[in-house]
Amino acid sequence: MNPINLNPEKPELYFTYDFHRSFELDKVGKLLALNHENYVRISDHLSILLIKMLNYDGDLSLRIYEEGVENNELDSITTFESIGYFSPNNMNYDIKKNQSKDALFIKHNGASTGSWLSWDSVEEIRINYPEKKIILDASTSFPLFPIDFNIIDGLYFSSGHCFGMPDNTRYLLFKNSITTNIKESKIRNTTTMEHLWLFGKILEDFSNKGIDQIRRETTYKAAVIYHAIDSNPHLHNNVISDSRSVTTIGFKADKEIQNFLREHGYLVGKYAFQDLETLYVIANYPTYSKEQFEKLADHLALFKPLNSSL
Repeated sequence: MNPINLNPEKPELYFTYDFHRSFELDKVGKLLALNHENYVRISDHLSILLIKMLNYDGDLSLRIYEEGVENNELDSITTFESIGYFSPNNMNYDIKKNQSKDALFIKHNGASTGSWLSWDSVEEIRINYPEKKIILDASTSFPLFPIDFNIIDGLYFSSGHCFGMPDNTRYLLFKNSITTNIKESKIRNTTTMEHLWLFGKILEDFSNKGIDQIRRETTYKAAVIYHAIDSNPHLHNNVISDSRSVTTIGFKADKEIQNFLREHGYLVGKYAFQDLETLYVIANYPTYSKEQFEKLADHLALFKPLNSSL
């Protein structure tokens, strides 16, 4: 049996994806023909599902981009001449420095750090820059983190990560007030149309289960893992409680941890930093069950390096 992949960048597929891909895709056939009418119809369906998930009453537009657009490369999908950046590790409130920027880009969750921004931090940026357009990158946290679209102007996310699609097609959901600053999206082949249809099925699954239920389960799973980490002297998480990510859980441990968890059926993400310390990261996405995380927590609680004297 293959181990469960908990790497935030290469997570397991959402558990209904294979069903939709294998048993339902053939039924739609000609509906996925690459043309403007079908593109608009399917993208409008996605927009309706996403807006419902956000519980937002205003009008929003959706743009879909080809694979390969990396986080923080907004210049490749917008026509903003200059952009100021904020992230969990770079909360620079230098108003003068950012006053000339056309827009502000906020990375909400740091998958490689295990930290995220509280919504209070996002609101503080809005207060400091009331005239700026604010785009939130929630690629590894949406829709598991409730977002108030009254505070931001655009939401940048991917179909991978939390949604459990096999690719990371990028999306930008935005208020019509910034429409003129967004480049037109491009679609290249029928694979993209298949992707849109399949993503719509995943969104329908999320909607049917209920986003509030999914968020409660995510919070519970995070609490179980953090408790195991905090209870084991051989595991360390230095992120303050208010900034701990719920979707990408980071911790430091002896390198033996990877083989230990692999033997028990789990693969974790690994990030090396300039200080030579290694951070291991667990993806807490909806495709993973509470039972899987409860078993993982039991193993984490028991981990002890062979050379430890504790």
